[in-house]
Amino acid sequence: MIGVAVILLFGGQEELGAATTYYRWTDAQGKMVVSDRPPVEKDIEYDVVSQGSSLTRRVETGQGAVPAEVTPRPGNNFTPTEDRRNAIVETPKNPESCARARGNIETLKTGARIRIRDQDTGELRYLSEQEKEIQQKKAEDTIRVHCE
Repeated sequence: MIGVAVILLFGGQEELGAATTYYRWTDAQGKMVVSDRPPVEKDIEYDVVSQGSSLTRRVETGQGAVPAEVTPRPGNNFTPTEDRRNAIVETPKNPESCARARGNIETLKTGARIRIRDQDTGELRYLSEQEKEIQQKKAEDTIRVHCE
């Protein structure tokens, strides 16, 4: 009896806390956006998805339910799309990765046969010349990123 009451109690909370309508659209970067609020830009087509049923309503361009905000306020800050595309993300230097990559390059340049454990079989095998070239390029990229 208590188990049934607990199920009823917690089962009913799902409807109280969850939004029943969601808005779905593709942003300027081509990414799918799902929100409990419609897009503020009026020139974006979006779908209204009701969680209570399987019905959706297509909203055409210019029919935005919410007017676009033109003045900044706390909470509506955003990074313009063009600035985000042009932003360069600085990767922090990692001396351990740098040292490991330099060691790998030295080993690859010796011309010695290099054995690795095969991921599929778990047995040791020798690197082919093509695999050595790939590993050398990876090490050079790591040095370019993590070494000063």
